[in-house]
Amino acid sequence: MAKSLLLILFISSSCLILKYQAQKIWLFSKTQYSGNAPVDRDGKALKGYTETLSCFLEISKNKPSPVWQTAWYKGVKYSVNVLPANQDSVVIGRAKNSKTIVVIKPGAETRLIQLELTEQGNFKAPKAAGFVLEGVLDKKQVHLTSDEPAVELAPVLMQ
Repeated sequence: MAKSLLLILFISSSCLILKYQAQKIWLFSKTQYSGNAPVDRDGKALKGYTETLSCFLEISKNKPSPVWQTAWYKGVKYSVNVLPANQDSVVIGRAKNSKTIVVIKPGAETRLIQLELTEQGNFKAPKAAGFVLEGVLDKKQVHLTSDEPAVELAPVLMQ
């Protein structure tokens, strides 16, 4: 009987969602305006800008990173593509309404990864507020959350 209780406890604990620990999370939003306002077939003006959301994670060099699959921010679902950041520091851009250039530099025992987020649309978001990142590590579901708002970068005017 004790063995069966231990087996049930082990199986139930292996199915839990784990919270993954990252050293730091950075979220950035940027608005890009097109040079000419696009119109539809009827001549009505369409949304003349696109908004992008990007994420950088500072993680330990010695620990494996999850395979990130989905992100949620303000009720919008994003698919995730991981891009390695091989530089010593990454220049992100200029903060909105400021002359400050945003630069990210990892610590000595950490490394950076960039998450390219592609909007999937509005869905019923998880209960956690803010930013939620979901993935898989060692066949277990993991998640990472942040309540910090995205840093808004200066808009980009395209020609």
